[in-house]
Amino acid sequence: MPHQYSKLPFPIWEFLNQPLFQANSKVILNPIRFCHVYRIRLLERCLQKECQGRRCD
Repeated sequence: MPHQYSKLPFPIWEFLNQPLFQANSKVILNPIRFCHVYRIRLLERCLQKECQGRRCD
């Protein structure tokens, strides 16, 4: 039974457009791991946006 929150499609464009030869970024070749890291970073960005307009304690 699939989890109800895993309805995000695989970020294929972001996976294919990873910077390959940059020292400050690490390429993730495993698509499952990439998807996991991508979703974590997406959640972090969403939480930062929500807290920008008001005080978050």
